[in-house]
Amino acid sequence: MGRYTDTPTKTVIRLANNGDKDACMELSLRYSTGTAILEKNYSKAEYWRKQSYIDGDDYQAKTQNRTKDYDYSEGN
Repeated sequence: MGRYTDTPTKTVIRLANNGDKDACMELSLRYSTGTAILEKNYSKAEYWRKQSYIDGDDYQAKTQNRTKDYDYSEGN
């Protein structure tokens, strides 16, 4: 079990977009299996897996708009 296994998807996305490496990995797992909120998407799963390993100042620029298809009105 990961650090954010029981964390709502909306929160995991926000944390991942802000550079939290554990959240990136959790988001990768959710995209690889699909959830009620996120459709299964292997390319996004791979993208977020790679983001979990990135260090440096490029992180924010590389993650912007990667979750733009997520509808925050869903509440999760």
